[in-house]
This record gives sequence, C-alpha cells and structure tokens, in this order.
Amino acid sequence: MHLAEDIRRIEKVAKEQLGGNVMVYKGGSQKKHTNIQGSDLDVKLNVPRPLTWEDRLLLEEGLNKEFGKKNVITTNPKIHIVKGKSGPIDVLPDKAEYFPSDFTIDKLGERPFATNPVGRHAVRNLKLEHQNIPGIALERMVLHVQA
Repeated sequence: MHLAEDIRRIEKVAKEQLGGNVMVYKGGSQKKHTNIQGSDLDVKLNVPRPLTWEDRLLLEEGLNKEFGKKNVITTNPKIHIVKGKSGPIDVLPDKAEYFPSDFTIDKLGERPFATNPVGRHAVRNLKLEHQNIPGIALERMVLHVQA
C-alpha cells in the first residue's frame, strides 16, 4: 500500500517538474525479482530528453516539497534518494547530461533473471547471507557462475 503511494507521489513530482511525458517504472532488484525483505526500491524516470543539471535541481525541489527536505538525500550526483513511507527509494532518470560517460543504467543487460528462477533464488539467498555486499555484485557473481 505504501509502496504504490510513494510511487504515485514520485510520479506526480516528476511530471510537474519535468513535464507530462515522464514515465515512472520500477527498476533494480524489484524489477529483476531478486529483492529481499528490506530491499530499497529503484524508481526509474523515463524522460523524453537527457536531463540537465537544472532539471535535476527542479526535481530535487519538487521532491523536497512533496516528501520534506529531511527525507530527500542528494549527495549522490546521479540519483536522489527519497525516504518514503515504504522505505528508501532511489530515483534515477534513464538519461541525463550529467551522467559520467561510462555510466550505464542497466548494468547487467536486459532482464537477466526473467527466465532464470535458479539465478533469482541464488541471488536472494546470497543477499540474505551477505547483506554487507552490494546486490549488483552478488547478481554479477551468480550470472558469472551460471555462465
């Protein structure tokens, strides 16, 4: 319930600040179905053009108004982290002028676990046992072993 509400609020802000053509969708471990209880949510913003630094500041301003300044973390230059009712949410546009040239959104390729239930379960088990290791590293390791 809180998750859907948080996503609606982020979508409202994104459309108000960046234009009505922005689309919001789940990404990260929730999209890959490798999430565990307590995983953060990754929300991707599909934007019609690469965002500028000014766009980033507009998005930040809108998120601050909607969620409260103390609930929006802006220290990462690529993403905003919002503390929503459902927990932490990483908000990331799919393209931006301020991204480093080597930065990729989907680091593992398109849906590597969609038809890989063994890999999904392996990642979840590893995440439960090794919560201090970033999930992307565990996902890469499982895919490497499977290859």
